[in-house]
Amino acid sequence: MFYCKPFYYHYIPDTLNMNSDTSQTITRIADDSEMIDETIHHKFMRQALIIAQEAYDSQEVPVGCVFVLDGETIIGSGRNRTNETCNGTRHAELEAVDSILSTNKYTSYIFRRCTLYVTVEPCVMCAYALRQLEIKHVYYGCANERFGGTVPI
Repeated sequence: MFYCKPFYYHYIPDTLNMNSDTSQTITRIADDSEMIDETIHHKFMRQALIIAQEAYDSQEVPVGCVFVLDGETIIGSGRNRTNETCNGTRHAELEAVDSILSTNKYTSYIFRRCTLYVTVEPCVMCAYALRQLEIKHVYYGCANERFGGTVPI
């Protein structure tokens, strides 16, 4: 099994400004964080890591994610499926969004109440999609030095 750093980055998509020199609102959340109980972060990130392992076992880039409604319930999850589908847009985050909306149980407005836990920093495409869905909080396990989309361009 692969390993991500034992801390998470907290990214707030509403602050994304592609044309600005201002820095993103990204906070490192360490064990001494005064934010919500760290065990909650670990619980949901652990689920994302399990899903990422499934991606790895399927010869995919090992990225997994979970959407958590109101800080309590996982309503959807996704893993990378770009190789399996031969479609470069089938990233974990978009797979999860599609699975949530395909149930017809929720509309896109549900994402305003969701927090995303993802094993790797969202790429530019996914970060922009998350912003459009008005997701308030994204926690990710390790930075994506090459394609990360949570810092200004």
